[in-house]
Amino acid sequence: MAQNVTYMGIVGLLVVLAPALSLGFTTDAMEKAGLTFDGYVEVEVSYIDGEEDSTSDVALAELALGVEYAPVAWLSANVVFLYEDGADGVEVDEAYATIGGSEAMPVVFTAGRLYLPIGAYSSTFCSGVFCSDPLTQSLGEAQEDVLQASYDFGVAQVAAGVANGDVNEVGDDAINLFYAVVEAKPAEAFTVGVAYTSNLADSDTLTELMPEDGVAQDVGGLTGYVIYESGAFYGSVEYLTAAEAFSPADLDADEDGSGDQPWALNVELGYMVQPSLQLGARYATTGELADLPEDQYGVVANYEVFDGAVLSLEYLHNELAGGGDEDCVIGHFSLEF
Repeated sequence: MAQNVTYMGIVGLLVVLAPALSLGFTTDAMEKAGLTFDGYVEVEVSYIDGEEDSTSDVALAELALGVEYAPVAWLSANVVFLYEDGADGVEVDEAYATIGGSEAMPVVFTAGRLYLPIGAYSSTFCSGVFCSDPLTQSLGEAQEDVLQASYDFGVAQVAAGVANGDVNEVGDDAINLFYAVVEAKPAEAFTVGVAYTSNLADSDTLTELMPEDGVAQDVGGLTGYVIYESGAFYGSVEYLTAAEAFSPADLDADEDGSGDQPWALNVELGYMVQPSLQLGARYATTGELADLPEDQYGVVANYEVFDGAVLSLEYLHNELAGGGDEDCVIGHFSLEF
């Protein structure tokens, strides 16, 4: 069945493709114009066995097309169109412009729609919105229209930005979100980072749980992560937490009158058995957030059949916050281009 494509999605796609169409799609012509294209297709087969019932599905999980226009090294525009299973149509997932990063202007300024860089969300798990995103990502991922400045010191990179979040305090409608991130490589194999957001409720998950008329008080969020990559070995640890408890009127799933302070921890290990085969394991846990599993563990095998083409099989077990558990098995194929 053909997927519904929104009118704005079609218009936007034609706008970014028009220069390439006029140049005949030749590689040389696109390079001269500063245009590059990339994207991916993800298809998955899933089986979920719950306490009371089981479900199975075959789905086009995601289809993405990215376009970058960079007429010079210090100026660029990026657009990513995305279709996800269950969505109404193609959406503009990201759209932003950057200027800077040159000797004359070392600071990079970014303006537009993007995912806030307040977590690493590093994962060896390849598929699935439901079972496979790290629980830290499920708790903290946020997409906003932002103004951002970043600077690369060599051994460390810093970024900070502001936005008017989807969740505001009652009676307020103004820029209320500030975020900052510092990421460094103290050694070649290690990447460490810390990040802060002044409004954790703006995450995609928490926004759905907040009162429609606004929150009593903005609550910040803190993230810290360590990633190790050396040879065939991979490991990552990430912790995300609210800086303080939310007002009971805003988030109090257990109804104890004290308000919730949600947090999530994700730990993963990976090993390249062969150049084309990676095995991985995960343990994750959360607290004070009924919409996410309390505990999660599982294993995954990723096999690269061709450059950019990956077949994967994963198993995850979820201990649910409301009681009970579920087992998820997902077969996945992704192709990047």
